[in-house]
Amino acid sequence: GDGELAVDLGAVAITRQGDHRVYALTTQSGERLDVVVLDGDRQVIGVLARTWRSVRLRGIEGRAVVSLRQAAERAALLSYAASAAGVHTPRLLAMAEAEDSMLLVQEHPNGATPLRDVPVEQVTDAVLDAVWEQIRLAHSAGLAHRALTSDVVLLQVGADGTPDALLTGWDSGDVASSDLARRMDISQLLAVLALRVGAERAVASAARMLPDDDLATTGPLLQAIAMPPTTREEARQHKGVLGEVREALLTRLPEADVEPERLVRFGVRTVLTLALTIVAVVVVITTVNFGQIRTALTQAEPWWVAVSFGLGMLTFLGSALSLVAFSPVKLPLWRTTLVQCAASFVALVAPAGVGPAALNMRMLTRRGVANTLAVASVGLVQVSQFITTILLLVVLSLVSGSDSALQMPSGTVLTAAAAVVLAVTAAMFVPPVRQRIAARALPLWRQTWPRLVQLLSQPQRFAIAVAGNLLQTFAYLGAFAASLAAFGQHLSLIDLALIYLLGNAAGALVPTPGGLGTVEIALIGALIRPGGIPAALATSAVVLFRALTFWGRVPFGWLAMRVLQRTGEL
Repeated sequence: GDGELAVDLGAVAITRQGDHRVYALTTQSGERLDVVVLDGDRQVIGVLARTWRSVRLRGIEGRAVVSLRQAAERAALLSYAASAAGVHTPRLLAMAEAEDSMLLVQEHPNGATPLRDVPVEQVTDAVLDAVWEQIRLAHSAGLAHRALTSDVVLLQVGADGTPDALLTGWDSGDVASSDLARRMDISQLLAVLALRVGAERAVASAARMLPDDDLATTGPLLQAIAMPPTTREEARQHKGVLGEVREALLTRLPEADVEPERLVRFGVRTVLTLALTIVAVVVVITTVNFGQIRTALTQAEPWWVAVSFGLGMLTFLGSALSLVAFSPVKLPLWRTTLVQCAASFVALVAPAGVGPAALNMRMLTRRGVANTLAVASVGLVQVSQFITTILLLVVLSLVSGSDSALQMPSGTVLTAAAAVVLAVTAAMFVPPVRQRIAARALPLWRQTWPRLVQLLSQPQRFAIAVAGNLLQTFAYLGAFAASLAAFGQHLSLIDLALIYLLGNAAGALVPTPGGLGTVEIALIGALIRPGGIPAALATSAVVLFRALTFWGRVPFGWLAMRVLQRTGEL
């Protein structure tokens, strides 16, 4: 019958609360009890999980519990304290130890149903008030639950027909709790109720039962990291619910502070940054020839070294101008320049061009740009840089005539290129391949086309982008020329540009971080061509150029990354 189903649901809820084993116990007098078994192996997993959370989070993880007996005694203490405070909770009757397990015998909540399994239409305002009343009683006695979910809140009908609520699962709670722990209780229960009845009703019910001061301080804790795993999973399925609760709080209490409080000591970004730093250090130690760099620096003219480094830093402004021009939202030039500087740090472990593109996308999405539009905007930046480079190569080739350093590709390269073109063409005739490419490309094209049309009506944006691309290119050319001048070598602008652009293009073709190795070989090979610069001077100039425009910018990129992470830009 219905009553029997409700009893079963109440028993199941206990198992969902803490992953404990639960047994039904019937006494000789026919009384139904519950036996909750705490196992040693599960306690070890729980200790590890709590230790990790206490290291990662700031002050929202409870006191550490080491042994199984301590866990059972803590659960017993909280159960007795809650009952003494007048909180409706199943009364703990006995405890026992059996090998590597602890047994807790408690009353069975007859006729109780977990909030998770109660139909929404049955969650009336009276039910909500009954739930908040239990939290109010617990907090008045200095108790905090710390793990409020839809399974620990049980509902039943009292003897007089009025709704009643029970709170179970006190094993994670605190006596003499902190203000933060009690605020966390309120935020957790607000989230649980909002997932059932909506943010407005949840906040309205809390306002009826709690002082405004208590309610006003919960907004900063309305974030997924402060919620138990069950609630986090439910919130993922109802995206935006925590934001809706914050908005409802502001509507009722305009003076309330709902800005999320920093609860995480370190997150995924910090771990990735640390890993990136370690990889970068390893890359530097294993790939840089410090002796060669030291020799080049000691033999170079200091004035030209400073000029080369300064022009290399100016390239960040050029790439920032291009992104600002193509961005669908207004970007501050200084912050955008910092992002380009941070990309020099990421470039240590990312193929040429990939690091800046990833950070540019991150900056746009953090400012509310849809992923597809962000991809389209960053794609336009890269395409414009590519077109500018190609056009510059064509113009310089035409101007240079037959005496330039530009040569036709070898027969092997032409054959390989033709084979790639034929393979791609043949693949397009295979329906599954064609459909897969269309499924990926068409959405991006549909998103990009309106952006292109919009930009075509704003020629000033194209002008800014082209100016940024030219500034970036000519700043690199100037840095390259200054590196050569540091060793008393000079080239015409045409030869200098052709050598640099072709060397840079060669580096982009090979997926190594920053084009390491490929760029150096291409530049040195072009400089020492027949009638060119002596090999020793060419090698020193290229090593100096790469040291100043690649390795030397890494510390500044790391600092920029830290600043942008601290300000929430990345």
